[in-house]
Amino acid sequence: MMLIGELSSGYTTRQLEILQGMANTSGLTITELMVLDQNTGTSFAKFQCSYIAAWGPYTSDGTLILGRNFDWFKPFNKLWSPYLTVVVYNPTSGGHSCATVGYAGMVNGLTGINDQGLFIEMNNGTNSMGVQTFLKNRTSYLNDMLNFLWDAGSMDTLGKLIETTRPMTSVIINVANGEESFSYENAPFETRKRGPNQPGLLVATNHYMLPSWGILNRPFPTRSLERYDNLLKLGNKYKGTIDVNVMQAILDTTLDNGGATEVLAEDTGTNPDLTMYQVIAIPSEKKMWVKTPNYPDDAGSSWTLIDLNSLFTTNSPGV
Repeated sequence: MMLIGELSSGYTTRQLEILQGMANTSGLTITELMVLDQNTGTSFAKFQCSYIAAWGPYTSDGTLILGRNFDWFKPFNKLWSPYLTVVVYNPTSGGHSCATVGYAGMVNGLTGINDQGLFIEMNNGTNSMGVQTFLKNRTSYLNDMLNFLWDAGSMDTLGKLIETTRPMTSVIINVANGEESFSYENAPFETRKRGPNQPGLLVATNHYMLPSWGILNRPFPTRSLERYDNLLKLGNKYKGTIDVNVMQAILDTTLDNGGATEVLAEDTGTNPDLTMYQVIAIPSEKKMWVKTPNYPDDAGSSWTLIDLNSLFTTNSPGV
């Protein structure tokens, strides 16, 4: 676990200004806000995620559409789900507008999209390495991702930022725009880029899948490989028909029924995680749908559309 003093030196000026503004209005100190912001980061090796992107021959009209599950400790479901928040940043001193999905008080880019239609999200990758190593002399990659959203105007730039920024632990960074999606299997010592499983379909969970790593597909209690295989099967099952409604059906399919979503109704006490929130996005249209499948509220358990076109103000041209 990283100490707050070590984390604080990794915040950029822009992020510190946001934290200062939050401190001025919330009554919390900057240190307390850093603890809140890095709550997922300091327990990072404990959460799991799933990702699927479809485009070209896999979607009903060729448009890229993606789905993302964020899975975390079961006890956090009641504590955090009521505070799921979409934050929109509109920089006034340079940078792209962007939106992030997380929890109130967190200033990071675990899941986000910018005004150039660039989407990014992070999965835990320590399953592949077999060890939960944290290098204390590096910034939190959660915060690096927010910087990527502010600074990247193209997939090429986004990819270079990912490949030249070393993470503090093993992660999997999934990115997409309106035309393609890639998965960066990002170890503290090297990053390797993985393309689609089949033309128009990319799936990622919590294992590095490139054979070049020479890593065995280790079993893991969060059923990472099972979630991976299930999403591949669902993507191929709906090939040529995937749109928002079909992607919702894919993410609504629970793990015990051949999907990737972990719900309380199927909990046997053997799996440490639940699906905390889900995101569907069409990057080219700058639209997202958000859902908290285990939140005990009808409003939270349904898909909510967020049209970012009316919320972004910079819309600066990409490079």
